[in-house]
Amino acid sequence: MKHLFIYIIPVILSVCISACGGEEEETEVECPNKKIADFNRFLGIDYGTEEHQLESKLGKFTGGTFTSDSSSFIYSFDRVNRVPISVWVNAKTGKINTIFMEVISLGKNFDEDLEVAVQEFSIDPCDVIWFGMSANEIKERLGSPDEEAVSAEGVTLLSYDSDDFLITVAFKIYEQQEDKCSSISINWFHADNDNLLDED
Repeated sequence: MKHLFIYIIPVILSVCISACGGEEEETEVECPNKKIADFNRFLGIDYGTEEHQLESKLGKFTGGTFTSDSSSFIYSFDRVNRVPISVWVNAKTGKINTIFMEVISLGKNFDEDLEVAVQEFSIDPCDVIWFGMSANEIKERLGSPDEEAVSAEGVTLLSYDSDDFLITVAFKIYEQQEDKCSSISINWFHADNDNLLDED
């Protein structure tokens, strides 16, 4: 019996070590390659979400203003330092048109501030993976962009359209942030928005 006990202990330890190793692997987020059509949900907000549902998605807003032409109202969610989030709502339909999120931090603060935002807004890990990617990494996942441009300040813009042109996603990669993607804008176009005017 004593010999059996001595044999069992290493086996149990081995199983525990393997189990712990497995848990570590599970903490890594595995997100499938996305298509632009998959950006019909971002920061917990779905395509077609209306204004009155916004607070249940992102919590209390910290400010807001109308666009210069009064066509949209912009809600600001600035509860996390250096990680502004804003949402555009169509003033006529009440539907969300644009979601914008940016990380303006530099160096080690980039990841730290992003993590604070993830906790504050309960952001899906698969929405977060784009922040910190290089332009090439984004193109590897999404293919060639519909528009690519580099500004005089060294800011790279990658813009993608869905096949039905109802979704446009724009990524910005900043040179001063070690060429990391730190800005994402999701633009949703609703077919009924074009039919609001009465026919003559």
